[in-house]
Amino acid sequence: MKKTAILLGMVFFMFGCSSLKSNSGEMKKEESISSLYSKEYTLENSDITINFEKDRLYGFSGVNRYMGNYTVDKDNIKIENLGSTMMLGESQKMEEETKYLKDLSEVNKFIIEGNKLILTDGKVTLKFQNLAER
Repeated sequence: MKKTAILLGMVFFMFGCSSLKSNSGEMKKEESISSLYSKEYTLENSDITINFEKDRLYGFSGVNRYMGNYTVDKDNIKIENLGSTMMLGESQKMEEETKYLKDLSEVNKFIIEGNKLILTDGKVTLKFQNLAER
């Protein structure tokens, strides 16, 4: 009887520790999205930028400034309510801007690797770099 009680105690202890590990992983992901706050990321080979604050994003899309909302669940991101200023620019820049804003509204995953931010939906991938953190 005593051995059974000790064995049950060890099983409960092991399950208790494993649930703590999964909670700490979720906390780490939340910390990683907040690590983007107040930092400017630049799209590779472009002057397009993105900045994050709590629940809001904004940046420069080539000709205009843009802004929107986002929500995060683990490594999933949902970007909504994108809007921008309405200035005109060179037609090539305007086309790039339109494509970028369309792609940005469709991404659903984010990856943070050091000073790099990757937003993707599996087809489209937007790769950003924080130039201040080289």
